[in-house]
Amino acid sequence: MLETALRFLVALTSEQVVVGLAITAAVVAVAVDWRLVLLALAVQYFLTSVLLNDYVLVQIAVTKVLVGGFCLLVLYRTGRRVQEAVDALTLPGSWVDREHEALPISAWFRVLALGMWTLGIVAFNARVQFNFLDHRLLSAAYWLGGFGVLAIMLTRNPLKTTAALLTFQNGFEVLFTALEPGLLLLGFLGTANILTALVGAYLTVVRNLPYLEPLQNVQSWDVLSLEPAEPARQEEETR
Repeated sequence: MLETALRFLVALTSEQVVVGLAITAAVVAVAVDWRLVLLALAVQYFLTSVLLNDYVLVQIAVTKVLVGGFCLLVLYRTGRRVQEAVDALTLPGSWVDREHEALPISAWFRVLALGMWTLGIVAFNARVQFNFLDHRLLSAAYWLGGFGVLAIMLTRNPLKTTAALLTFQNGFEVLFTALEPGLLLLGFLGTANILTALVGAYLTVVRNLPYLEPLQNVQSWDVLSLEPAEPARQEEETR
């Protein structure tokens, strides 16, 4: 199944890849479940590599997938650890419901914001074009960057904010890597992606630290304090 999916993605045309990037970026912007967000980000990394394959060396495009895989591994391990810790102390799924809502807004509001944002990106893409850049690269950069900004606006969760920042960085790399396909620049952009993922994972852990390292409650402290006092009390009664 995985091999069939990879063949399908490789066989896509550049226009279809741009549409796929726009869809994955939209999912990152409005999705609630962190697992769906990371899945969309994984597809986004692969489609970005497929798009860049026509403009840069194959090694550079493959490196983009490897960097994205490392970032996704860090974020997935962090999200899974926090999800298990929160589910163990509260109701299952409560972390998804509580932390992935930016404001007291409904799903319809997010869909409406996505629709209005899409119209803005389409209008901006039609008006702002550069002759020295391929329109497919420019369109992909607009979709990734625009929806990345929208995702940052619609969430307060560090894990999803990190995915939004990585989406925005993908839009930047689509343009800059095609213009300057150097190894030094590739290393700098890859390092920026990895550092973004590590910082996002750290902030996610810090935000949910009460669930990951729960403090002992008052009752447990009372039990600990009474245990050494019992022998002394018995000695006083015998005297």
